[in-house]
Amino acid sequence: MEDGLYKEEEIVITKPIHLITQIHNLEKAKEEHIKKNINVASCQHFPLYQFPMMRDQVTTKWKDKEVDISYGGTFRAGRREKKLQQFYFDFPEDISVELFGKIKEKDFKKLDDERRPLFSGAVKYHEMIDKMSKAKAHIVIGDMKYPDYGMISQRVYESIMANCVTFIDADFDRDKIVYGNTALGQFLYVHSKEDVIKKMHKMEK
Repeated sequence: MEDGLYKEEEIVITKPIHLITQIHNLEKAKEEHIKKNINVASCQHFPLYQFPMMRDQVTTKWKDKEVDISYGGTFRAGRREKKLQQFYFDFPEDISVELFGKIKEKDFKKLDDERRPLFSGAVKYHEMIDKMSKAKAHIVIGDMKYPDYGMISQRVYESIMANCVTFIDADFDRDKIVYGNTALGQFLYVHSKEDVIKKMHKMEK
């Protein structure tokens, strides 16, 4: 466990487990555990939207938003670097962008002269939704494995709870699990930063 009390090699599982996972592709989830010599007796998907915390929250109204786009989270040991630069850097001056959480500017290996977001630091976990609610929009990105696994992160639900316009990287939700093939999906699935810019401007009209 990274940053946890134990290292992965110190945890020994000797009996078959019943796996409950956020991953939609249950075969992939099972394979990952078998690779680590864990005997999986059964595998069940848990729809995160049923989790008790996923309830309506008091959030910031649109007119009181403080930033146009924000992202909160961690750098994931560099696994999010490419997508963060693709979707959160070099926006025009009329669109403000903020990165908060355990992401620092110095974490990025290659930064050119592109316009950079505001790095505002970490927030406490229980303040995450309130912090997200200060932004008009959020762009959900994920690690490279997410599409193959059908993995939908809790950030999707948190962003919706925070009353943000929740854009999703089309590569992240390749099977369109969240919005489906709908008119809403056509607007909220985004393929590039330019796509986001165009849609942000459209919402402000």
